[in-house]
Amino acid sequence: MRRVHLATLFAVLLLPAAACAQEIDIPFQKFVLSNGLTVLVHEDHKAPIVAVNIWYHVGSKNERAGKTGFAHLFEHLMFGGSEHFHGRYVDAMERIGATDLNGTTNEDRTNYFESVPVSALDYVLWMESDRMGYMVNAIDQKTLDLQRGVVQNEKRQGENEPYGLADELIQHDTYPSGHPYSWSTIGSMEDLNAASLADVQEWFKTYYAPSNAVLAVAGDVTLDTVRQKVDKYFGEIPPGPPLARPRAWIAKMSGTHSAALEDRVPQARIYQTWNIPAFGSEDFDYLDLASDVLAAGTTSRLYKRLVYDDQIATDVACGVNPREIGGQFQIMATAAPGIDLARVEKAIAEEMARFLEGGPTESEVARVRTQHLAGFIRGVDRIGGFGGKSDVLAMNQVFLGDPAAYKVTLRRVREAAPANLHAAARRWLADGMYALEVRPFGDPQKSTATVDRGKAPETGQPPELRLPKLERFTLANGLKVVLAERHEIPLVNFGLLVDSGWAADQFAAPGAANLAANLLDEGTRTRTALEISEQLAQLGATLNLGSNVDTISARLSALKQNVDASLAILADVVLNPVFPQADFAREQKQQLAAIEREKTEPVGMALRVLPELIYGKGHAYSEPWTGSGTSASVGKLTREDMAKFHAAWFKPNHATLIVVGDTTLAEMRPKLEKLFSSWQPGETPKKNVAAVAVADRPVVYLLDRPGAQQSVILAGNIAPPRKNPSEIAIESMNNILGGDFGARINMNLREDKHWSYGAYSLLLGAQGQRPFLVYAPVETDKTKESLLEVSKELHGILGDRPATEAELARVKASETLRLPGSRETIDRVLSSIQELVEYDLPEDYYETYAGKVRALTLHDIGKAAEKVVQPNHLIWVVVGDRAKIEAGVRELKLGEVRVLKAE
Repeated sequence: MRRVHLATLFAVLLLPAAACAQEIDIPFQKFVLSNGLTVLVHEDHKAPIVAVNIWYHVGSKNERAGKTGFAHLFEHLMFGGSEHFHGRYVDAMERIGATDLNGTTNEDRTNYFESVPVSALDYVLWMESDRMGYMVNAIDQKTLDLQRGVVQNEKRQGENEPYGLADELIQHDTYPSGHPYSWSTIGSMEDLNAASLADVQEWFKTYYAPSNAVLAVAGDVTLDTVRQKVDKYFGEIPPGPPLARPRAWIAKMSGTHSAALEDRVPQARIYQTWNIPAFGSEDFDYLDLASDVLAAGTTSRLYKRLVYDDQIATDVACGVNPREIGGQFQIMATAAPGIDLARVEKAIAEEMARFLEGGPTESEVARVRTQHLAGFIRGVDRIGGFGGKSDVLAMNQVFLGDPAAYKVTLRRVREAAPANLHAAARRWLADGMYALEVRPFGDPQKSTATVDRGKAPETGQPPELRLPKLERFTLANGLKVVLAERHEIPLVNFGLLVDSGWAADQFAAPGAANLAANLLDEGTRTRTALEISEQLAQLGATLNLGSNVDTISARLSALKQNVDASLAILADVVLNPVFPQADFAREQKQQLAAIEREKTEPVGMALRVLPELIYGKGHAYSEPWTGSGTSASVGKLTREDMAKFHAAWFKPNHATLIVVGDTTLAEMRPKLEKLFSSWQPGETPKKNVAAVAVADRPVVYLLDRPGAQQSVILAGNIAPPRKNPSEIAIESMNNILGGDFGARINMNLREDKHWSYGAYSLLLGAQGQRPFLVYAPVETDKTKESLLEVSKELHGILGDRPATEAELARVKASETLRLPGSRETIDRVLSSIQELVEYDLPEDYYETYAGKVRALTLHDIGKAAEKVVQPNHLIWVVVGDRAKIEAGVRELKLGEVRVLKAE
């Protein structure tokens, strides 16, 4: 078939995907309590969990100049306890096994959501209703000061990142003074410092009321059950006052406005922004599709021109911001090293002019339609979290007044024609109102019934973990296959693991595995890179290639009706890459640019030097744990090196294919035998992952980052491999010490001292000995004190502060009760199987996991700490402004202090 017919072919293949999306429905029931609380209920019985998602119709646009940051500050305060629950909500939710747990604030709304075992529904509703109705008297000056410090650290951490000042400047400059979107959600330091206790309490009384909220409950429940429980816990809460709401105010700009910002970054970057209609409008939906035509995928116009063809940019993105009273359309592009930013701006201008003149093609619109619809399908595979069913229903109710309004967008997407996108772009992108409506408020009343607020409800008997049965078989060439059936949605996901990874770089050069993985889809014997990208897009499939320390992975997500064509592309990419010279040169430049960026990012700087300090030269794990290699090693690589790497490591008898989704063994086995029959087995080199000893003594390494607003502390030592008899005890010990929000290190540095936005300990995954790390970004002037506190915590769990029964009980509850929600979606099931394969864990690992956790004793935790925590052999890396922190670090005498250069 000639290439000119590919667009026509895949437009035909697209039709079933559109039809499939047309059938997607999120059935719901809606009722309103007498106090004004709107409740949405969706039944989904595939897992014994329930998502609770509450949206308050308040965000930063409800603030006023001089009092900014209140909505986001209050989001943090809401996690600190209520009048009848004295403690942190995150701790309480973790104890009952919550997953998809978070709270977020933007310009238009604040939401809190969690997915929990269905037996804990009463507990969660009691907790959520208590912080809705009984919060104001729980906020005292100490709590306000603590959370104010946490928010300010969050602001510092964001601004400390490369390009971190851009978003706030864009928001300020694209809206007129006084517009509700003209200030950032996180607010200004001055306004946060000025916030009084009375201000915060008044904010709560005004906006956090049932009459200003939507509660979405989705999962293994019934309407009657939810109605009874919601009325019980929320009915007695009084409504809030009538509210004035901003309506449409697009603030369309005219002409061209520009500003310049200097920042510590390795590459220049351009942002271009237009003000457009709000979320839910027809033109917003068309502009959303137009943004994908411009920059979603390798064949998109801007990516192909800037990154692929001209190679003047290392990345380009385009998207829309779904706001309530006016949206934004934005293009972002990062200039390649050595490229004048004016060249990038000129190329963008030329492509935009071409798009505005001629509009998109039929093939382009077909591609983005399928991508959009397939993305929606994947999102609603889960009930909670961002993009889940409860999130979709709540968002459409709050912003559009109809939970089912998402269907209007899906219909527009399905029916979108090139002319629709072209016209919308010409209306809003060719050049760069406030109306007040008063609506009847009604007369909501609180329920006369009361509920016992003296004691939280019991969570009930936790449900058992439901996992699909694993079926295993081996192809004739030795490729191992693990298959799990999940038939709730028409998707099949594949995950191919090839034993190689960054540890294989010792047989090539640092960075080779990462570069080879990125090049797999850049061309085969029968397909170019652009054809691969376009065909996947037309099929509604996604292909993600990556590498870690031990493996290279290829993960394909395919619509059921297009699985054959999608799987053929996966097989072609894995078996027949040709590493074209032009694509190799482009990806090599990208990786070299990434290395330069890592040298400016605090965590990247540390991860580049720490592995060699822990493992020593010559070990397979001693290269940078970003996988990118060094400028010298990557600069010397050739496309022939990539071909040699592929030939040496890609052997079916050293690989495993995981299949999860709407298929069966009988259906899949013959397809796989046929597709992979030409893949010949063989032996691979032996990686040097020999055991190493911990450091003789602690050493502190300083990496200078002049002008840094924070110091990043990263400390580590060698720990046992993932596969070891004490692993479950080690994980539990780490979660007591620093592995989750309620652990000691975070409670110390964030909640008690508020020197950090978040500090943790973690164990990186590896088949051999792995790093145990402590990570703490802290205020610059608290670097010395933070190092001392981290050291105290590490010594404490080994000595004068061993784990307590209360801490062990918290971790046991969290680790066991969150299991059902952690395996909800097809992708999560695949990831859990990947863990079994990658670390050679027993097949019943997760089925027996909860019982083994419950059997842990404090003695087990103590022994685990002795195996992992080595404060007297620790390698410390501190990234910060050396001029401000060095003297204090040396005063601590944690170990010999050495100064390193970023590598």
